[in-house]
Amino acid sequence: MEKRPLQILALIFLIGLFIRIVGLGSIPRGFTPDEASQAYSAFSLLKTDKDEWGVSWPVTSFKSFLDYKSPLQTYLMIPSIAIFGLNEFAARLPSAIFGSLAIISAYFLSSKLAENRKVGLLTSAVLAFSPWAIQFSRMALEANLAVFFITGGLYLFLSSDKKSYILPLSAIFFAVSLYSYHAAKLFVPLLLINLLVIFHKKLFRQKKTLLVSILIGLFIAFPLFTNLLGQDSKRGQDLLITNISIEKLSGLNDIIFYSDLYKTNQLLPRVFHNKVTLILNDFFTNYASYFSLHFWFLEGGREITYSVIPGRGLLFLIFLPFLIFGVVGIVKSNLPAQNKKLLIAWLLLAPIPASLSKEGYRPNRAISFMFLLEFLIAFGVWNFVTSNLKNARTKTLTLVIIFALSFSFYLEDYLFASHVKYPDAMSYGWRETVFEISKIQKNYRTIHVEQGGQAQSMIAFYQKINPSIFQQNSLVWQEKLSRQQDIKYLDQLGDYSLNNFRFKGFSWPEDINSDILYVARNTGTLPQSRKTIKKITTPQGKVLFEIFDFPKI
Repeated sequence: MEKRPLQILALIFLIGLFIRIVGLGSIPRGFTPDEASQAYSAFSLLKTDKDEWGVSWPVTSFKSFLDYKSPLQTYLMIPSIAIFGLNEFAARLPSAIFGSLAIISAYFLSSKLAENRKVGLLTSAVLAFSPWAIQFSRMALEANLAVFFITGGLYLFLSSDKKSYILPLSAIFFAVSLYSYHAAKLFVPLLLINLLVIFHKKLFRQKKTLLVSILIGLFIAFPLFTNLLGQDSKRGQDLLITNISIEKLSGLNDIIFYSDLYKTNQLLPRVFHNKVTLILNDFFTNYASYFSLHFWFLEGGREITYSVIPGRGLLFLIFLPFLIFGVVGIVKSNLPAQNKKLLIAWLLLAPIPASLSKEGYRPNRAISFMFLLEFLIAFGVWNFVTSNLKNARTKTLTLVIIFALSFSFYLEDYLFASHVKYPDAMSYGWRETVFEISKIQKNYRTIHVEQGGQAQSMIAFYQKINPSIFQQNSLVWQEKLSRQQDIKYLDQLGDYSLNNFRFKGFSWPEDINSDILYVARNTGTLPQSRKTIKKITTPQGKVLFEIFDFPKI
């Protein structure tokens, strides 16, 4: 293998790693309950060999705040927290590292698919500087890990044609990816089925190695299969489009009952309007949404939970024509038919996991597209630059200048402007709030925190509460939860406590007590008699939290 491509890859990797790690603990501003909960679970395992719910080394998932998380990222946090302590940097470091390693796996996989190392280098560069990839790598997001393991597993699979002993290693990568993110549990099996069909001739020649690989993969994934209908599947079931809301069912019944067809034949309207047609309509609507160029290049998503900047695409707008060139170029290219079939299958399969959930336009659930879109863009750039070699240098220079300008505007938006535009994104304000509480909480008997936002996870994380104390309290919560089966999130429990913190909705004036410190999120209806100690605000002055007490009489 030539040294020069690897040297360029090393440079791209180091730049990508730098972009993902510098200022990791403070940018993006804010820290989500998902991040805090996973980090605290890792901290609890590190200190007590049990998670915060008292479970010893969970295999299939972590209970979190009744929102079950895939386990891989939590386990990867343990060494990070052991070295750097329980903080935002340590929590996000595994995601940043594996987001950077994906740059390397992207190079090898794209070089293999395109049979061209320069396309491989372009793919790794596009991924390294992609807003989507950067943002997901700079927060503790489970979905980010799947990219490395899926691309690594696929590269090893494609490389096993000449080195069959690599096939079991590919099976390990694919199996481990199932523990990275819930969407991978559906996408990876579908991808593997297509690999078996597309490359059946090659695999037939490696029957023994294939059998060993399948057994290894099944052995690693076996705990997940045994738990498909377990408690940790409830959250996924809640999000599925098959879990139809009461409002939708009511609307469906209205359409049937008030239809003119109903007056003629009561069964006929049900042929056109029923649960099956409703679910199929939702699925195909969601499926189509992930092929929206507006979503990928202009909108970027409809939420700010995952460091997404609404109104800014997940990919640079300059990449749009090259994505189209890439798709056309792949179709017209002389690449092996198997590689083309694989890319087409990937493109068609990628939206399926996200399409089965209730909401469309979710960047985190569309993680199956990552690498694929970057590869198609890189292929399009390569075809464009090499279509006329006389102007190749001019084209390259022009693209570099336009890209540099696009990237500089993106960085300014991500590092500075987004916090002003979306100041309360990613549960911003908890760090400052808990810091202020910690300075004065010893002066009060208890601290009442207004319910919501999974406050127990944020306080446990920032105060580094002894996991043994958390586990004692979670036993009480579990007893309450056993009597309230319809609760989906812990902060819907009503009134519960952690150490000397009590989480509840406020009721004035009944809750007024001079021995209690209060933390309110909804500050519009607070008693006038309170004494404000600190307000946590956005840059524009909007109050996110207010810490207060009441004077002693």
